[in-house]
Amino acid sequence: MVDWGWHGTLISSVAACFAPEAQLTIYKVLDADTPNDLAYQLLLECFLAAGILRAVHDENDIVSISASGLTLDSDYPREACQYAYDQNRALVSGALYSRWFKQGNTRNFPAQYKTVVAVMAVQKKPDGTYGYWDVCAAQDTNTVAAPNDIFGALPTYVGEKDRYIPSISAAIAVVSSLLALAVSVYPRRGDDPPGQYAQFLMDLVIKTASPQRVGFTGFSPECGYGLIDAEEAVKAALELNSKR
Repeated sequence: MVDWGWHGTLISSVAACFAPEAQLTIYKVLDADTPNDLAYQLLLECFLAAGILRAVHDENDIVSISASGLTLDSDYPREACQYAYDQNRALVSGALYSRWFKQGNTRNFPAQYKTVVAVMAVQKKPDGTYGYWDVCAAQDTNTVAAPNDIFGALPTYVGEKDRYIPSISAAIAVVSSLLALAVSVYPRRGDDPPGQYAQFLMDLVIKTASPQRVGFTGFSPECGYGLIDAEEAVKAALELNSKR
């Protein structure tokens, strides 16, 4: 595949960095020409849903979606996300960009489905702590936050150096990598009731996240339940696995 927009390579490189032993399966649901089609919104819904279903069919544990949000709550992506959840796969997508929010768009799917972890990106302050990044829209549907100062790789054929990529897309890949680490120590058994294991993974990143590390005392629309904590999440997964 040729990554015309470079986005897929960047995000894949983030996942490869934070979960280096994970097996990555790449699904290309958009191309350079589709956005010019009058039926773009419908096509995006269909292609995104198809990508989710194929990822589940191919036995992926985590479905990471670093893609622009849909403004319509349509049957295709909603049912695909519900199917993935019922099959005990964890779905991760991103918060809305504030520039769209300021234009009146408050809808953001699939991130606003209850079956999906909605990731915020938070900004590093001069004192080394993290806090709200105003590029992200503050909404009650946001779940957790991850740093926005992530280093990524560009396609080799573009002739540019790899660089930091402050974006929600990169933060999504970081949270997906954390879930992959959790799966590696507390794997899906295959006989779990529908949605039980998927909900466990969602609860894991929420319960181990720290709102204090991003300047809040509890849940906030700006940072969700707080900054993810990979060490605490993996420890919790290991403890649960020891009790199986």
